Amino acid sequence: RTRHAHQAVVSTQSTGVLFETGKLLGSAWVSFAITQRIGFSLDDTSVLRKRYNSDEECAKAMLLIWCEQSGEGTYANLVLALNDIGRKDIAQKVIQQVQ
Repeated sequence: RTRHAHQAVVSTQSTGVLFETGKLLGSAWVSFAITQRIGFSLDDTSVLRKRYNSDEECAKAMLLIWCEQSGEGTYANLVLALNDIGRKDIAQKVIQQVQ
């Protein structure tokens, strides 16, 4: 049970961080979503593309789904996944927002 104590809950603060991250990801959201840490498939991203009108909306939805469904939905993994795709700029913003 203790292990889950540090994991992100989709609180108001979390939603703000996720939405800001989604906005900054823009069209890079697909390459981010299919990283091993995030774990979406290309089929998953296709479903989101059909459901939402913009990259920003897709990115926000993907991040919320990931945070809600994943036991791995921590800020640390979010930062690591951003670093995996070379978006250290966004990773730094996440770190600043959650401090």
